[in-house]
Amino acid sequence: MFGKGGWLRRVASLADAAAAKQETPSPPIVRLARPEDYDRILDLGRDAFRHDPAFLYFVGAKDKEVTEGGLSEAKEAQLRSLLEVLLKSVLYLKGRITAVVDPSQDKILAAVLWLPPNKRVELQQFRLLLQSGILGIVKNWGLSTLLRTRIEWLDAAHTTFVEMYKRKGITKESADDSWFLLSAMIDPLSEHRGFMSLLMEDAFANGPNDSFTLVATTARLKDQYASFGYDLLSTYKVGEGKADCRGLPASGKEAVGVDCYAMVKWAPGLTLL
Repeated sequence: MFGKGGWLRRVASLADAAAAKQETPSPPIVRLARPEDYDRILDLGRDAFRHDPAFLYFVGAKDKEVTEGGLSEAKEAQLRSLLEVLLKSVLYLKGRITAVVDPSQDKILAAVLWLPPNKRVELQQFRLLLQSGILGIVKNWGLSTLLRTRIEWLDAAHTTFVEMYKRKGITKESADDSWFLLSAMIDPLSEHRGFMSLLMEDAFANGPNDSFTLVATTARLKDQYASFGYDLLSTYKVGEGKADCRGLPASGKEAVGVDCYAMVKWAPGLTLL
């Protein structure tokens, strides 16, 4: 029916189609992180946050330790250690760590660390602090990273959320009833591909009747989270009087600190003032 030339063209066409199918990469997937993923997530976070103003302030980075390509070796290690404390805290409190994975390369492209409702990191939780590795940070880099992360960032966020819930007249639930986004990270080479949207959709599907809270550390991130349905409740600062807007040491008028944006995605059915 095809003739001799027709059969050859048909076979070649089928071979081309099969080759194209094999070469087409599988789309990224969202799944729960596995223990073998944790080191890669920490490396991803180090790459994602090495120029984040808040995290530069947390680790006490100085101008000479920051370049376009990254941080000094010591500050890179300190940043990764801080992220390890956050990750281990989520594991200890039985939170949820999800990742966007490229199955063709088994590469972690993005990840989020969620603290579950009514589970927060407290300084009096000595067992948690020991298991999270915070003593290693204190031993190697002093108390400043712990105090800046805990008191100026997380405690201030909690106080802000409690106050804003009261102002909104929320009595059905408290701020601690929400899922809290402790950290969210994307491979710098994989930004603007919708991966954070995938991770948010997964979180909302996992807790369809829950509220979600977070603190954005840049205006760009604030706008991104707003596109996912988060409302800005309040803005507060870390490092005021000690750091400039980049999170680097400063004094006088330049020591304006770093803006942090407390945001919430309300549970369905909540009545707000």
